[in-house]
Amino acid sequence: MSKKMFRIFMIMAILAFVAALPVAAQDGGAVDEGDGLDNPVEESAADDSADAADDGAVVEDEGEGQTDAVEESAAVDDVDAVDGGAVEGQADAVEETIDALGNEDTEAVAATDVVNPSGSLNGTFTTNVIAIANLAESGSASSPALQLYNISDGAEASNIASSVYPSGVAFVDSSELSEGEFSGVLSSDFAAAVATLIVNNESKVADAYTGFGDAAINTDLVGTLIFNKHADFESVFYCQNAGSNAATITANLFKAGESSAKVTLISSPLEPGRAVKWDIADDNTVQTTWPGKTGEYGYATFSSAEKIACVVDNQRMVADYVQSLFSAVPTAGFSDTDLRIPLTFNSHGQSSANEKGIKWITGISIVNTNDTDATAKVTFTSATNWTHECSATVPANSSIAWEPNKAGVKGVFADCGSAGAIPWPNVTGINYSYGSVVIESSQPVLALANSNRYDSGAGLGAGYSSQGASPASATQKAACPIAYNKTPGTDWTTGIQAANVGSAATDISFTMVKANADPAGAGNSVTLTPAGSNSFSGVAAGGSATAQLFNGPTAAAPSVGNAIADFEGLVLVSSSASNIAVSSSNTNYDGIGAGAMYDCINY
Repeated sequence: MSKKMFRIFMIMAILAFVAALPVAAQDGGAVDEGDGLDNPVEESAADDSADAADDGAVVEDEGEGQTDAVEESAAVDDVDAVDGGAVEGQADAVEETIDALGNEDTEAVAATDVVNPSGSLNGTFTTNVIAIANLAESGSASSPALQLYNISDGAEASNIASSVYPSGVAFVDSSELSEGEFSGVLSSDFAAAVATLIVNNESKVADAYTGFGDAAINTDLVGTLIFNKHADFESVFYCQNAGSNAATITANLFKAGESSAKVTLISSPLEPGRAVKWDIADDNTVQTTWPGKTGEYGYATFSSAEKIACVVDNQRMVADYVQSLFSAVPTAGFSDTDLRIPLTFNSHGQSSANEKGIKWITGISIVNTNDTDATAKVTFTSATNWTHECSATVPANSSIAWEPNKAGVKGVFADCGSAGAIPWPNVTGINYSYGSVVIESSQPVLALANSNRYDSGAGLGAGYSSQGASPASATQKAACPIAYNKTPGTDWTTGIQAANVGSAATDISFTMVKANADPAGAGNSVTLTPAGSNSFSGVAAGGSATAQLFNGPTAAAPSVGNAIADFEGLVLVSSSASNIAVSSSNTNYDGIGAGAMYDCINY
């Protein structure tokens, strides 16, 4: 009897591609926080609840294992720099969206200004690794085939094969890949999870995203956050024909708050496996119909007669640069009246100066693709279980933005009652700087968390995007195909956060598996044990467990005690009782000055 064949679609948007229209790059050293890993998940794992007062000064423990009495100077109060008058007189909607989605707290931009000309980041984008995980739990090693197609002309490139053991992972590195921009199709006789890590060393950006299995390909997809030169951000779309017949792909671009598409793009007919690329900042059709500037952002829909797979690549075009890649998704399985964002920032983390705008900040784009308005309630729960609620209307076929440090002050989320703004900085016994978000809506909606940090004083820009998770579509297992435990501060390191999105407490386990090795071999895999006060057992509903894959002596709060040293490979996450949503945060701040986060793959 023949085995079932599985196909995973990949848009390896830039295996080794030199930008055609560069802008000036700026080098700079990253901040060393003492643990070598200024990692959103690492920061969230540390105990931030023990804020204290020393000689009357507020001391903020920011999760790096050190207090910051000097950093938290008396010159900084709970009022954001933007509220302090830097942009008074600007339209509230523009002011809020700069903060929420572009993290531009310290720079005023008028609503009519064109922020950035079209262009591309300087340097070469390289796919450092394509990770292919075998989700089977038994059997023998098998060799999937990865067929690549050049995006520019559709020509076939190399067909890559690599043997993968059950519960194992194969890393295909850049030395095995040709130069160019490619789409790809992975064919295997096992269920697979695939992820890609893309790096640009010169512009100091990186990000990772996953391949597309049956759950993520459809004839209709939604890109939940796009930028048309808003706050120095620009979007590039890559869409692939994942069907069996030639077909065109249509992209409709919507501005936030509006229900009619601003512009429509249609590709030429694409053969199966081939892809189209749209750079909307350089697209004459887009810029003629919808001129880009600050305030011009929203979402996109993609459709075709055949199933398709699409990636949105959002880039910040001024130093410190940011790249944030994410997959467009179908409404089925992703749109819900109950969505979870496991990790959200309200000016969190150490920085070169104690300013909100250069710390980690999250904005959430909420998209309503229905023909009826939706009432959405956003509940932010801090690390110390302090809660804050706001509500707003998401117009039919439109989108709005929420961010924690503007909630209740201005913008669309004004219905906060007595809640007011989420405070900052932290006070004794309460941590406001990070937490999680639950979105409850009268209509099914999509959500994307866009988290950024750019600190010119440290020469550092980093960002990532994470889809809102529907508890109904989550499972008790997830695979994170790309993970590292290299030297903290000089190479890649990983933190993984698993959120319990079920209704009962659960035990969560994390298993590291070396790349290109048999998991059954001695020293090739290990199930992690928690260290210190960290626990993977009895994780409450709505709670989370965090595994930092390093044991270094400078770690602020090591969360595991037995990680494999000098590791690159796969992490398998499982839950004993409830469904989970899992994110992987990979950082290399000193070596590259960038981070790469992606949502792990439920199976």
